[in-house]
Amino acid sequence: MWGDGSYHEERSPPLEQVWRESHDPDLLIAVAVAMAKIGAPSATDSLLSAALMDDGKDDVRKRAALGVLEKVYTRNAVPAVAALLANQQSATPASTLAGGVLVGIGDPSAAKALLGWLQVADASAAIAVRTFVARTRTPELLAAWGAALDSKTVFRSEEIRATIRAALPDYAHNHSSAH
Repeated sequence: MWGDGSYHEERSPPLEQVWRESHDPDLLIAVAVAMAKIGAPSATDSLLSAALMDDGKDDVRKRAALGVLEKVYTRNAVPAVAALLANQQSATPASTLAGGVLVGIGDPSAAKALLGWLQVADASAAIAVRTFVARTRTPELLAAWGAALDSKTVFRSEEIRATIRAALPDYAHNHSSAH
């Protein structure tokens, strides 16, 4: 990865063209993997859109996107993922998917976007929080969870803070016993 958070984004446009135009399931899976690993904002947006399709017309593309979004790790993907959360105040398939991708990225910008959403979300988001904390893999995100416990951090629903507080000891236990 380059210092600016990108990883060969110049390779993304032709992959995105194949993603839009192909109907070959094997090719779509391979292209989706490459798009996710590059993490260009436009490619990430295409994968997120495909993963959230409910029309039943393009299930191959949807399954391919759902299968690779956990491979998105570049911080340049954060704005595309965070945009999904912009108008979400409840736990929805879109917000849960976006939150999971941000956890996978785990850098300070992803942590800020995720915690920003959780601060305005209602109590329905608390269910996803336990999974988000359990999947944490970076010290930056772990620090953000700890900072969220500070009473100066305002949450629309205190149930979210309570869930973070309850999930952190489980995280610590699971990660200390693994070593």
